[in-house]
Amino acid sequence: MTEQEMRTSSRAKVVKVTGMTEAQAVMTLGPASTHPNEFVSKEFRDDVTFRGVQPMHLSEAEEGAVRIAYEEKFRDAFALLRRFTAENLPITDIAFLATTKCMELNPANYTLWVYRRRCLKELGMDLEKELEATRELAENNSKNYQIWHHRKTILEILTQENEEVKKRAFENELEFLDTVLGNDPKNYHAWQHRQWLVNSFKKDGLESEVAFADSLIKEDVRNNSAWNYRFNVVSWSDPKMDSIDENVIAREIQYTCEKIQQCPNNESSWNYLRGIMELNSDVREQILQFCKAEYLKDCPFALSCMVDIHLEHIEDRKDVGENKKEALEILGRLRSLDYIRENYWNYMTYKVENESSKT
Repeated sequence: MTEQEMRTSSRAKVVKVTGMTEAQAVMTLGPASTHPNEFVSKEFRDDVTFRGVQPMHLSEAEEGAVRIAYEEKFRDAFALLRRFTAENLPITDIAFLATTKCMELNPANYTLWVYRRRCLKELGMDLEKELEATRELAENNSKNYQIWHHRKTILEILTQENEEVKKRAFENELEFLDTVLGNDPKNYHAWQHRQWLVNSFKKDGLESEVAFADSLIKEDVRNNSAWNYRFNVVSWSDPKMDSIDENVIAREIQYTCEKIQQCPNNESSWNYLRGIMELNSDVREQILQFCKAEYLKDCPFALSCMVDIHLEHIEDRKDVGENKKEALEILGRLRSLDYIRENYWNYMTYKVENESSKT
């Protein structure tokens, strides 16, 4: 049976089984006259750029009985890409243009980005222009893993260039990220990319990044992503996280306490305060006294923080009896205030008693 006869037969079966109209079947299976080595869309047939290159459409067997109703230009674009990748044809400008067509139709296709980077490399193309060329696509598909990975890979190559190129690439990418995070302040991909970017390109002078995080926290004090980023930036001042400047620690404690005063039941700021305490255990008493403020007497996050500090004192064998008493009293209040997590508070009670009994 010829290709045309197979398509006609399959279309007739679909019409009979599904009740589709003939037009709907054509949309699903494609026209019966389509040849596997010909473009089916007017856009590609009329584009002189791709004349001389035959697309490689899927066969009838590969398509299956009922195919996904892709647009004709979608079928052509990826059939063209399939021709270049399947037969390992020489890399040309036409191959690169094929990837551009594909990424505009489906930017989540992993293979096209891998092949596009191969084109960029073998054709010796300007990587800075590539970042700019894919910027709008990235902004419109800001939660697409493949695009973020592509930009990261390109930037990794640019880090090997001279300082002027590195500086320009960093500043342009940072400005791009400002735009993305301005539109979506909790975009996980953008925050992860920014963290990698700053840590890779900018080893010092990070106050501007602290200020950036602050600007988003001011907009939304519950933006956990901004709090997380601020903590990472502060921590980068010492990779071992064991000798952060005391002035920085003091500044961060004051900053966080002010944010807690604005919104006491915000878990993000309490987690940040705990993180600062991990960076410098000498501030435990200062934080403990802050948690005892009258306006925090019924705040589960403040009470939980106090329990953790008392437990750390017990583990350090510091005034075990007094810290045990304080911790158990607070846990009793927490079982009443935060009864949904009663089992957790029971576990913490066991932990306090167990640690206190050790010699």
